[in-house]
Amino acid sequence: EVPYSVTVHANDLFKPRISLVDILAYAQPVVCIAAAHQQLLRRSFGIEGNLVRCGVPSGFLSGEPRCSTGELHVVSVGRWVPKKGLDTLVEAFRGLDFPARLTLVSDAPAYLSSETISVGLRSPSTIRQLLAEADLFALPCRVSADGDRDGVPVAILEAMAAGVPVLTTAVSGIAEVVDTTVGWIVEPDDPEAITRVLVEAHGDPEERWRRGREGRSRVVSRGYTIAAQVDGLLGSWGWT
Repeated sequence: EVPYSVTVHANDLFKPRISLVDILAYAQPVVCIAAAHQQLLRRSFGIEGNLVRCGVPSGFLSGEPRCSTGELHVVSVGRWVPKKGLDTLVEAFRGLDFPARLTLVSDAPAYLSSETISVGLRSPSTIRQLLAEADLFALPCRVSADGDRDGVPVAILEAMAAGVPVLTTAVSGIAEVVDTTVGWIVEPDDPEAITRVLVEAHGDPEERWRRGREGRSRVVSRGYTIAAQVDGLLGSWGWT
């Protein structure tokens, strides 16, 4: 038999294929990207997964966190699927009564575009530039009706690495990296709560800057970097 290892992400665990049990049973080791997934593997499969956090490229760590007054520029990156909660973000954004604009990097329907909401896909290099120009990153994730949910969205980690404070929810592994030190947490499916955060964030540029700076520091200190990910994988495979 040929030995193999697998790394499981949210989709593997919350929308599993029929063969998942057999795949996990014979894999050595099983790697996961969040402590919440590690607990699920232990509880549901009796498997002790090795925790190796996803890392972001060092390029996102360059530049200074933004501290600007005036218009609030919110950026969001995600597929137009229920678990991302982008519909609640759009709903919240349309009720604002102060200068703000939303750049939604997504395959969302074009009809959502307006004077204050820009919708469309972008290249990775463009996303990095957008984050450099963002005052806030928003991804109000939820557990979808079929049980699907995010683990730790890489887009959130990229925003934090870029020094951008994050507005999100405590779904799955997100709470392991985002709290009120580095951003704002709201309940899923609550556009009114999102609106309140946007109002607060707009009115306090220095607090946005502080939380963005803390977010970048957390990405490094907790090992959400490519270098730490490589070391973790090599260690899991016994190659160090």
